[in-house]
Amino acid sequence: SPKVNGKGIKMLEDAGIEVTILTGKISQECKVLNPEFNSKYLNSRPFITLKWAETADGFMENNDGNPLAISSSITSTLTHRLRACNDVILTSSATVIADNPRLDTRYWATGNAPLRAVIDRYGRVNPDSRIFQDDERNTLYFTLKERNDLKNAEQIIIPADESKQLQFIIDDIASRGLNSVLVEAGPRLLQSFIDGELYDKIRIEKSAQVIGTSPVTAPILPQSVKISSSTTIGKNTITTYK
Repeated sequence: SPKVNGKGIKMLEDAGIEVTILTGKISQECKVLNPEFNSKYLNSRPFITLKWAETADGFMENNDGNPLAISSSITSTLTHRLRACNDVILTSSATVIADNPRLDTRYWATGNAPLRAVIDRYGRVNPDSRIFQDDERNTLYFTLKERNDLKNAEQIIIPADESKQLQFIIDDIASRGLNSVLVEAGPRLLQSFIDGELYDKIRIEKSAQVIGTSPVTAPILPQSVKISSSTTIGKNTITTYK
C-alpha cells in the first residue's frame, strides 16, 4: 500500500530490530499469501473468483430449463465458507429470477457476511426477492434506470455502452475499499468476465450427473488456466483453476 510502503521496515530498523529482505523463491511464496491485497495494488481491481456448478456433461440447468440441484450439503457448506472469504458476492438478474438466492453465509455461521450485488440492467428482478429482505444491510443494485420499488438497495446507474459496464462495476466496487469479489451467476455473465479477462481464479463443482441436453451450458473454460487444486467430495469434484 502506498500509505505504508517501506515505512514498516524503517520503523523496525529505527527500533533496532534486524530486518532481512526476502528475495527469490521464498519471496514469491510470500506473495501468494495475500492475493486479494496484491490484486488491489498491482492490478488496480479486486481479486475476482468465478464460481459455478455443472453436470458431468457440462450443463447448468435441467433440460426443461428449471434449476438443477448439483451441490450436496457438504459442498454447499464449502460454498458458504468461500462466500465468507470474500468482500462481495456478485450475481445477475437471471440468477435472482431463476433461483431467488439469499447469497448469505448461513451454513458457515462464524464467517464474514459479504456485501451482495446484482446486475439488473433492465429492472427485471422482483422487489420481493430475498436479496432485498435484509434490513441491516443494503444490496448494491447496478442498473440502467433507477427504480422506486426497491428497499435495502443502493442503486448505481451503469453506462449504456455494454462493453464498458463490467469494468464500471468492478471500478465501483474497488472504490469502496473492497478487495475481493465472488461471481455466482449464470453462464452469460460468467462468460463475460472470462472474455473480458476479469478474473483471477475459477472454481467449478462438477457432479456425476449426465442429463444429455439442456438450454443452459456451462461457460467455456479458458485454455490459459491451470489447475491449482482438485478435491472429490462424495460424487462431486471441486476443481480450482488459476
